[in-house]
Amino acid sequence: MNTLPYFTDAELQAALDSASLVVLDLNGLIIDDERVQFEAVNRALEPIDISITETYWIERCVGKRADEFFHKILTLHGIKAEAEISTLVSQKNRHYHNAVTRCIDELVRPGVRELIAYLSDVNPRQLALCTSAHPAEIETILGEGGLDLKHCFSCIVSGSDVDKCKPDPEIYREVSARSGCSPSECLVFEDSGLGVQSAAGAGMTCIAVPNRYTVHQDFTHAVRIIDSLRKNAATLTIIHN
Repeated sequence: MNTLPYFTDAELQAALDSASLVVLDLNGLIIDDERVQFEAVNRALEPIDISITETYWIERCVGKRADEFFHKILTLHGIKAEAEISTLVSQKNRHYHNAVTRCIDELVRPGVRELIAYLSDVNPRQLALCTSAHPAEIETILGEGGLDLKHCFSCIVSGSDVDKCKPDPEIYREVSARSGCSPSECLVFEDSGLGVQSAAGAGMTCIAVPNRYTVHQDFTHAVRIIDSLRKNAATLTIIHN
């Protein structure tokens, strides 16, 4: 095995070296797609004359499963139509797919391709994906029509594979079970406070890599907060109001 380091920061590299399984989130971490998600949700809601604000999206939706936040949006507007939720999710996925496929390369966060290449080719080890996203969304982003990186992941767990959403640790426990790696052997990279809480709750070491939508969230349970997945990633100090 090639032992060349990836991170220039010795502590980050030590965390990487000690992990048997590296786990990545998808939305907001691999691609900076929160704006696209927000717009796709509003387009899906348009036929029923509902819209949400960007503030609502950041505070109530980021990091959550689509069926969960659509349920809360409908409830907030006094609509009790469970059948409506699956339609909204499908419409949102269609709008999202059309938007992302037009600009996928522009949305990739810095360092993502390089880190995945390092973990897959230069210093091989297990790589997993743990995301609240629907399988169709995973295919849009990582499939052959997107970044063509899906084959790099030995284990993929989506929001459709679990009953409870992040911050519940169920989804990360499922990654541990499927991969055969104990939680203590896993290193997770997450962009949201809910994701960090989920990974930590499963007993995994988690490094936060927030984006502009999540940078002020609570990352208390992260061992480090860094600005990107670049080789020269810098530590962030976040002050909460």
